[in-house]
Amino acid sequence: MLQFSLLVVLSALLLFVKLGMPFLDPDEGLYGAIAHEMLSRGDWVIPHINGLPYLEKPPLYFWLTALTFQLFGLSEWATRLWSALAALGTVLLTWRIGRRLYGRRAGLLAGLVIATVVGNALYVRKASTDQLFVFCLTLAMYGFLRDAERADRGRARFLLFYLGAALAVLAKGFIGVVFSVLIVGLGMAVVRRLSWRELNLVRGAALFAVVAVPWHALVLWRSPRLFEFYVVDNHILRFLDARRYVEDDVPSSTLGFLVASFLWAFPWSAFTLARRESRREPDPSPRASWRPVLIIWLVAVVGLFALSRFKHEYYALPAFPALAVLV
Repeated sequence: MLQFSLLVVLSALLLFVKLGMPFLDPDEGLYGAIAHEMLSRGDWVIPHINGLPYLEKPPLYFWLTALTFQLFGLSEWATRLWSALAALGTVLLTWRIGRRLYGRRAGLLAGLVIATVVGNALYVRKASTDQLFVFCLTLAMYGFLRDAERADRGRARFLLFYLGAALAVLAKGFIGVVFSVLIVGLGMAVVRRLSWRELNLVRGAALFAVVAVPWHALVLWRSPRLFEFYVVDNHILRFLDARRYVEDDVPSSTLGFLVASFLWAFPWSAFTLARRESRREPDPSPRASWRPVLIIWLVAVVGLFALSRFKHEYYALPAFPALAVLV
């Protein structure tokens, strides 16, 4: 309990300071305006900006921010609140992953690492969907790693994984389920301690569908063309940097993205490179055998975005919880 309290207090001091400062990026005002318009229009299906549909992002961040506006009114800190709360949630989930795999001390250190990484300090005070996506993906990975070695084979096994994956889709798009399936699938293939039949697929798929499908179905019902834009242009063509609707974003180069990822993970990225893994004694516990999942998590996020022709420097953020536990 003392570790938990210490981690919460320290993380809150690092992550919640100056949430009310003026907006630093035009996108912050954009997201705040979308949430306000959602609240004023009463349209919780299709986000709008200045009366025009906005489907560059799925709605979860706008839903939460609109509810915050309803409770506390419009302000800079209310627009950013869910970025900070999501970052705090990611710290606690990282702590839980480290504690479950390697023990209490490792869990505390992992939580401190993710709380103090440069990328979080730079990005947590920005209203965006990214911190929320990091939290949802980390929730999915925690749900998988928590239940992978559980003796209990009950109905709820792995459901937290499916819930996190579904929320990740609503936070950032289909990349949420891509990462979830890719990391778990490759991890299971490498570790070979779990079969697909043990993943509670029927109940998990049902939970995923209940959470993630209704919004997509409503958008398709309301406007098939908007749905096509969201799926094709905003996901497939964005990955290929071949969008039909030109935007003003300037993507990073592959080298620039990799260098930025290293800098955003500083100082712990440098510590990881300097560390000699061969000196570390192997951990014989069954839980620690899932360490390859963390490596796959880190490599999959950075590698997939490095291959994408459209990427920004902050796209490596979802890999940082894995890095924190590995450090």
